[in-house]
Amino acid sequence: MTPALAHIDTWIFDLDNTLYPASTDLFGLIDVRMGTFIQTLLGVDPVEARRIQKSYFIEHGTTLSGLMQAHGVDPHLFPIAPIEAA
Repeated sequence: MTPALAHIDTWIFDLDNTLYPASTDLFGLIDVRMGTFIQTLLGVDPVEARRIQKSYFIEHGTTLSGLMQAHGVDPHLFPIAPIEAA
């Protein structure tokens, strides 16, 4: 684990809609937010952002991990804070 995440001792993942009902479409909302973040960060169109998002997920295990490794993205900014275009 990276030193920046070493202080976290508990992770909660809602993979089976226990915390949020399926009707909230939480994963769909996250997917859209990730795409928008990638578009803004890299200055690409939605189709290219989607391709990057899915390739990083496959290659790195998570989209965020791929963005951190390939583009030096600060995980504290992803995908919560708005960013300036690259």
